[in-house]
Amino acid sequence: MTEACTHKASDCASHLEATVHELPKDSSSSEFNELDEEYFCNSNASTKQSVPEPQPLDESCYPSFAPLIQACQEYANFSGCRFSIKAFEGIDCESNARLPVVNDMRSLDEGPLLSAKLRAVSIVRSFTERLRNGDSELVEDLTRAFDLAIQESARNSMIASCKAADIFPPSPIPSGVADDDCSWDEVGLASAWVIAQRLYNDEAQRLTDIVDGRNLTLVRAKTASFIVEFAEEIGVGLPRMPPERMDMLEQFQREIAMWKAAPDKHVAQPHAPSLSELNNVKTAASFILGATAIALGGAAAVGMFAAGAQVSRSARASRAARAMRA
Repeated sequence: MTEACTHKASDCASHLEATVHELPKDSSSSEFNELDEEYFCNSNASTKQSVPEPQPLDESCYPSFAPLIQACQEYANFSGCRFSIKAFEGIDCESNARLPVVNDMRSLDEGPLLSAKLRAVSIVRSFTERLRNGDSELVEDLTRAFDLAIQESARNSMIASCKAADIFPPSPIPSGVADDDCSWDEVGLASAWVIAQRLYNDEAQRLTDIVDGRNLTLVRAKTASFIVEFAEEIGVGLPRMPPERMDMLEQFQREIAMWKAAPDKHVAQPHAPSLSELNNVKTAASFILGATAIALGGAAAVGMFAAGAQVSRSARASRAARAMRA
C-alpha cells in the first residue's frame, strides 16, 4: 500500500515537473502580471480595447497652444470648455517642489476635478508667462482664435435674430439659393430673407461635419473661445474687433426690422424641413445645445459685442461664481 502511494506521488511529481518544463520561462510571471494589472487597475479585456471618448477641444487648430489644450482637456470636460484662472488659485507648483501643494479652499474640490487641475496647472502657469511676455507664435494663434470667436458670435447673433423674426428657415425658400449656399456673411449684397436661408443652410451642413463622434466645427469654435478666454483671464490684451463685423451686425438688424415692418412681407411659417429631419434628432439636439453654449458662453467674444471691447460686469460676476464652484 505504502509502496503504491509512493509510486503515485512520484508519478505526479514527474508529471508536474514535465508540465513546468513545457511552459515558457516567463509565462507564469507574465500571467501573474496580467492578473495583477487587471486587479489593481480594475480593468478587463473589453476596457482595454474600448475607444477613448472624444476630447472636447481640438489640439491641432492652434499649434502653439497645443500643449496647453492637451493639458486642459480633462479640465475642459468639467468646466464646459470655459477657462477661469481663479480655478487654479490655491495650487502651488513651484519648480523645486516635488508635488503641487493645495490650500484649504482648493482641497474642497472633488477628486476628479482637482486631479484635472493638478494635471494642467504647471502648463497653465507656463503659458501665462509666455503670453504675457508677448510670445510671437502665441500672439499669432490668439489673433486667429479671436477672429473665429468673433465670427461665431456674429453668426449666432444673426441666427437668434432670424428666429425672433420667424424666418429660420424662411418660408417660402428664396429663389436662387442652393442648398449648399452658406455665404451668410454677405450682408449688404443680399436681402435679409436670403441671408436667413444661407444661415439655415450653414447650420444644416454643420450637422454632417461629424468625425470620430465630434462635430468638428463646434469643437473648433469651443477651442477658439477657450483660448480667447484664457488670454482675457490672465490679463492679456485682445486684438481689436474689426469694425466691419459690428457694421455687418447692425445692418442685418436694420434689414430684419425693415422686413418686419413691411406690409407685404412674406408670412413666415417655418414649414421647411427642420434641422432634426436633415440629420437625426439626437445629433441635432446636441448640436443646437452646443451652439447655444457658444452663443451664451465665451465671455470675451460675446461681451465685446454687447459692450464694445469690455466684458460686462455681470459676466465677470457670473464667471467668478462659477470659478468658486469649478
